[in-house]
Amino acid sequence: MRGGKKRTFSLSDPEKWEEFRERYLKDLKQGTAVCDLLDAVTGESLTLVYAARDAAHNHALVLQEYLKTLISK
Repeated sequence: MRGGKKRTFSLSDPEKWEEFRERYLKDLKQGTAVCDLLDAVTGESLTLVYAARDAAHNHALVLQEYLKTLISK
């Protein structure tokens, strides 16, 4: 558990997807972990995995979206 925070938000309800997405993007923007990750994998491929049953609503998709915005800058 990084930073002492525990995620309690569940994606079992797809109606909460947009709220989850916005909260997760906010968390990603506030931390340095994503930049550290990009520095570590420069020039290499990166595989994102998820354990959610819903392939259309999971944290890996939000992270992928955010990574693409950083890479395109």
